[in-house]
Amino acid sequence: MNLYVLNIKNLIVITLLSSSLGIISCNHSKFSKGKVENLSMIGAVIEVSQNASNKDDNYVSVELFDDSGDRIANDSVKIYANNVALEFNKRQGLYYTEESYYGLSNIPVDKVHELVIRLTNGKKYVLAKIWALKEENIANIECDENGDFNNDGIIKWKGLKDINELSITPVLLLKTDNVNEESYEYQPAIVKNIESNGIYILKKSQYRHPKSTISSYEIEFRTTKLGNTNSTLLKRSNIQISTSIKKVIDFNQVEDEK
Repeated sequence: MNLYVLNIKNLIVITLLSSSLGIISCNHSKFSKGKVENLSMIGAVIEVSQNASNKDDNYVSVELFDDSGDRIANDSVKIYANNVALEFNKRQGLYYTEESYYGLSNIPVDKVHELVIRLTNGKKYVLAKIWALKEENIANIECDENGDFNNDGIIKWKGLKDINELSITPVLLLKTDNVNEESYEYQPAIVKNIESNGIYILKKSQYRHPKSTISSYEIEFRTTKLGNTNSTLLKRSNIQISTSIKKVIDFNQVEDEK
């Protein structure tokens, strides 16, 4: 089956940067050097990304900021997830800026992720808590991996636990005057809130149009849930956990066989 879960570490880096956009600036905070001894002077953006079928296959990442929204990059401040120390990372960002975050993969978890911070004076505080997502049975999601122009496409699912959203993105093959040229266009995603059990029909009448033909449908079952952060932290602090299962229905093979 052409079914897969997203690469956890790559996903969290992308998600972290997008979720902190507008919260954390590219500037470095004055707290990036020296003492950080007061929890109320910092904020945190925390992301947990989890494999849909294995809660221990995860990646936890944390970014810290000050009351001006500037990034705190101080490796004397330590962060732990479920009693495991996160690694302090620095990377080259856009426009020659330097980004920093704490991150680690495959952190064992029972039911709850608990994040703890140790300030430069050695004092520890609970940073945030969030429930791990329930593990899903990927076999409970069904659809053909190859499309059929003569029949409606059927997407079926059952017994989903935490996943509550379905996204379907049509990819069109555009008709051009040059037979040797292929041009594709992504259409806006169809996003549906879903229940534990359900079915979605892709109508065959939508496969062909005067100026385009369906090339594929990119299907994503996903969820994002929020947890609780320490009330002492700066406003805009947050923690969230997400997972995603993707499937592609491909019509290109059908066209090639004609």
